[in-house]
Amino acid sequence: MRKSTLIILICFVLNSMILIKPCSADSKISLSFEGVTLGNVLQVLSTKTGRKFITDTDLARMKIVLHLSSVTPEEAVNALLDTYDLYFVRQRDTDIYVIKSKSASKITMVSKIFYCNHASAEELETVLATKLNEGGNISHDARTNALIVTDMADNIEKIGMLIEELDTPTQQVLIEAKILDVKIDSELKMGMDITDLKYIKDPEYVYNQQMTPGLSGNYSKLNVGIIEKNYSINAVIEALQSKTDAKILNNPKLLVLNNREATIDIIDEIPYQERTETEEGGLLTSTEFKEVGVKIIVKPQINKNGNIIIDITPEQSFLTGSSVNNIPIINTSKVQTSFMLKDGETAVIGGLVRETNSNSAYKVPILGDIPLVGYFFKRTDKKTTRSELAIFVTAKVVENIEIDK
Repeated sequence: MRKSTLIILICFVLNSMILIKPCSADSKISLSFEGVTLGNVLQVLSTKTGRKFITDTDLARMKIVLHLSSVTPEEAVNALLDTYDLYFVRQRDTDIYVIKSKSASKITMVSKIFYCNHASAEELETVLATKLNEGGNISHDARTNALIVTDMADNIEKIGMLIEELDTPTQQVLIEAKILDVKIDSELKMGMDITDLKYIKDPEYVYNQQMTPGLSGNYSKLNVGIIEKNYSINAVIEALQSKTDAKILNNPKLLVLNNREATIDIIDEIPYQERTETEEGGLLTSTEFKEVGVKIIVKPQINKNGNIIIDITPEQSFLTGSSVNNIPIINTSKVQTSFMLKDGETAVIGGLVRETNSNSAYKVPILGDIPLVGYFFKRTDKKTTRSELAIFVTAKVVENIEIDK
């Protein structure tokens, strides 16, 4: 009897073609089972993982064919369960795992709470809902930023590993913008061409270029370019100022979470009187405001290569006149475009043109004030001033920024 038992064990080891010995969770193993019972396979996986896998007598006799090469012990367990439509139920806080069949009339479900440290539990709920087995459920608790998952125990462990991978600190991008107002010479019918400036190159990747004209329909062509991080932005701006009458309107800096929008506003409010007729037939007057100025919406996204895809939507609005009721007429134009920048590079955008009309009155002293005759001794000159926004947006991944000591 002892001799036959020894022969069976030797045959089992040879048939499995593995050496049964403990191994770490991240080590790689290769397994080859050909017609081996599930009970014997679970003994091998118990040794490899440090978990105690058990099952009932009927399942223990099931023949297993499974060939795996260079996988972790946990991956081997998951492959076995998925291949043969099995799952496990953990016995409370022990290392004992009972293997059961999903085809059984009654499926055992368990629940577990996962606390999220960085990611939003509500957002993860949407992502992980597709990973549940039939009959499983996932919900979030906003107060504790936690996920409550109910499913088969083995799938809960898989979901737990996904949560661990997804619940990581969100990267941040430092956005620095330099906004210039550039007077356009009368010879520049379509505005300036920023790509003529030294150090500015045409971008290799620009997406979704779209311009929306103002009410007057006046705008120039969209100009875009890239400044490599090795070059000085200030030098480029000085070169621009040497060719044109340009001044810096603002130089904001802000930290933006990866894949989140941020807004830069340089806004003035124009007051006006709004008159509303009441039910009694009277007029109710209130002071309202309309905004004019520059608004820039940026949304950075860091890809796996460390490059930054940045969506930029600059918008310019300005006063062009007033209606018969003295309500300000606002002209608005905007650009929508996307760049792919290397860390530290600068996107340059031009093309938002603004026209300002002004009247200047001149008259000869005394003579210009004489009724009727004074008309011949005064004049009114109309002047149109055109200017264009040049926007420099530098994007840097926060972890790559050098901090001066």
